[in-house]
Amino acid sequence: MTIATESENKYKLPAQTRMGHLHLTVENVVEATNFYQQLFEMTEKFAVHSASWISSGNYHHHFAFNNWAGGNLNNRTTDLPGLLEFIIYVDDEAFFNQIKEHAKQMARLQSADENKLIIEDLSGNEIIVKLE
Repeated sequence: MTIATESENKYKLPAQTRMGHLHLTVENVVEATNFYQQLFEMTEKFAVHSASWISSGNYHHHFAFNNWAGGNLNNRTTDLPGLLEFIIYVDDEAFFNQIKEHAKQMARLQSADENKLIIEDLSGNEIIVKLE
């Protein structure tokens, strides 16, 4: 995961950092939730008007979305502080290919090769999916 800051020294988490879940600030919680559920075949675990938590299997949540910063957010650009990208590691080739097809159907697939996908979400975040 890479995070942009206002300083010229961009903060970057160490390469081996693994996170169990990620919270994203979005303009539209319902649209973001639906996008990630469809892309990664996840289900909603809990929701309130301004937030949603989704996951795969019995995990409490892999992604959470909220619009607590307000409903008039602009898409991310590289000159603003915040999240630039994050990596999802997939160890199943069939599931990797399903994600690729979902991203194509949603017209969000930016590039693909045999073990890496780059997908742009609805907020302009870059999702990198790697087949391990």
